[in-house]
Amino acid sequence: MLRRLLVAALAAADDRQTIKYFVHKYNGLAPWLDWGGLPCRNSTRTCAGAPPRVAFLVAGASRGFVERPDVHGSYKRFVVDSFAAARDSEVLLYLRGVANVTAAQWAALDAALGPSVVARVPDNDTAADPPPLAPAARDCVAGTGFARDDYRRRAHAWWSSMAAGHALVVGRERAAGKRFDAVVFSRPDVLYDFPFGPHCEYDAGTWYAGGKGAPDNFWILPRAAAASVLNSLASFYACAGPTEPCCVRTHRDVSGATMFSWWITYYWHVAARRVFPLSTRLKGSATVAVTHNRGAGSHLGCGAPNCGTMCPRDRRRRRP
Repeated sequence: MLRRLLVAALAAADDRQTIKYFVHKYNGLAPWLDWGGLPCRNSTRTCAGAPPRVAFLVAGASRGFVERPDVHGSYKRFVVDSFAAARDSEVLLYLRGVANVTAAQWAALDAALGPSVVARVPDNDTAADPPPLAPAARDCVAGTGFARDDYRRRAHAWWSSMAAGHALVVGRERAAGKRFDAVVFSRPDVLYDFPFGPHCEYDAGTWYAGGKGAPDNFWILPRAAAASVLNSLASFYACAGPTEPCCVRTHRDVSGATMFSWWITYYWHVAARRVFPLSTRLKGSATVAVTHNRGAGSHLGCGAPNCGTMCPRDRRRRRP
């Protein structure tokens, strides 16, 4: 008994732990994830050996990423620069909804992000409809949110941005004649306030994500994981039926497994038998959806629970 109490006390004293539970009605949601929120601590590591070649990929609806110097400037400082990746790493941008961005704003973005920006693809097709579901795939979404056209359209818009971003990564690899070692993926509308690097703070074989309330906003992916995770749209549409782990309705008893923000982490980490190890131990901190979520945004990374819109108001953002 005394030994168990001592172990529990030591675990409680370890401030390098993520937040497993707090008083919250959604503790049972997405049980394969905790709430993130590793304590923020400046890294004192000097990374040994050759640094990885990293694709820093920003994809999705732009929502001010180009127009706001504070947003793309924080990305450069707290993600790209802090990661201390190889000199031939690249910043790749696949941005939707940028029809009103001026030439001067694009030029300012390129200057702010520096020579690391190799490719940017503006895409103004923001209303593309998802293709019809094949019979097997239709059977697999019966009785879930994905059976609704509006729900599937939202998932398709987000997941197709991921796939287009991955195609950009592959194109750059072919052009350079060498592969990236890792992909750091994020949605555009994120304001960063604490360094996410350096790269040696992370295990090279692990997929890193936000906690329960921010599972698909920012990922650090081994290259092999990126090829699968960022192409989840294809796995969803090609699902062969109820005998396959991709079949959404067979996981209705798992909270969150049939919801598009959580399906990708559930599928690749749980349903597909932990193809990729998954961790919420992100070293940096950011506020997500700073441009459209009623000005509030939600917390990602270290310093507070990653509970998104499920958070009590006073937990939704962390001030650096």
